[in-house]
Amino acid sequence: MGADLISFWRELSQDNKELSEDFASRDSNEPIPPYFFHYFRPDGNGLEPYFKKHPYGDEIFQRIQKIYDATSKNKENYMYFIVQYPEIMTKEELIRLGSRYIQSIRDILHDMGGPNTLFSDEVTVLVIPGECPEDLRNNDISGEIYTILGDYFRNFTSDSEFMLLSYGDCLYYMACNYDLVHYILWPLVAKQSAVSEPYAASFDLWKHDAKAVFIDSNTLHIYVKEYN
Repeated sequence: MGADLISFWRELSQDNKELSEDFASRDSNEPIPPYFFHYFRPDGNGLEPYFKKHPYGDEIFQRIQKIYDATSKNKENYMYFIVQYPEIMTKEELIRLGSRYIQSIRDILHDMGGPNTLFSDEVTVLVIPGECPEDLRNNDISGEIYTILGDYFRNFTSDSEFMLLSYGDCLYYMACNYDLVHYILWPLVAKQSAVSEPYAASFDLWKHDAKAVFIDSNTLHIYVKEYN
């Protein structure tokens, strides 16, 4: 799977010397350059033709474009796509976003047929100004949720050549966040799921440079640098 897509992308890359050479250096285990999407920073200009030939291309491209849109105004290019100037939300909007995130996890757990043993039926969402403390970033609850979100996507299969983007590093290396990878590729498997857009809340948290962390089974903190 994927030979036609790789051939097409190689052909489109001929006018970009560095990208063309990067493609030429790839082997069959990683045919797409890991930093492929970095070549189209800051605004994604020139990327759309890569998604025109194959089914689902428009849907996938539109989601990738949102990542460029969220980072195009950065004063400098970080190694990864990092949101430097997020749209400022109100406290109430952030609480609603946190509630959406909780509901998306509930929906996934229900669709997977398992009970929710991670958090209680009533979760308080609190908005906390500033950075998330390092010792809370990967606590047990948040780590297990991240694993579940990844396992859920891997429950599904697709014969689309765009699934190559989930096997390699090129999408992951945009922001080192598998929730974004699964959000981008969701149109490929959406018809197999009873859940509508299970990764959209995770994407919106990232887009607003907000970090959702379960402090315990009853409390979700939304860490954000600034809000109205």
